[in-house]
Amino acid sequence: MVLQNRTNRMRVYTLAHDEVCAGGDCICSPVEHTQQVHDGKTGVVGVRQIFMNVPRSVHVPARGVSEDLPEVALKSRQIAADIRARVLVQKGS
Repeated sequence: MVLQNRTNRMRVYTLAHDEVCAGGDCICSPVEHTQQVHDGKTGVVGVRQIFMNVPRSVHVPARGVSEDLPEVALKSRQIAADIRARVLVQKGS
């Protein structure tokens, strides 16, 4: 699916995990994060690896089109509202 922006301003949408990934495959990007931890009892400082999912974002240039998006992007409240308002036009599937 491709979205076309009909305005003269760039549109940026964060695809919130709770909206877009609920009940289906997660399209968020997996990221490994290193976190420093301090044990208050022993005073030992160490690091641990945390794996987290970072929500994707969609950038639609002014009067331009988006990259090829998965259909689940339509679950985003912001994108759905802008399609209803004809700010964005869905160009393909």
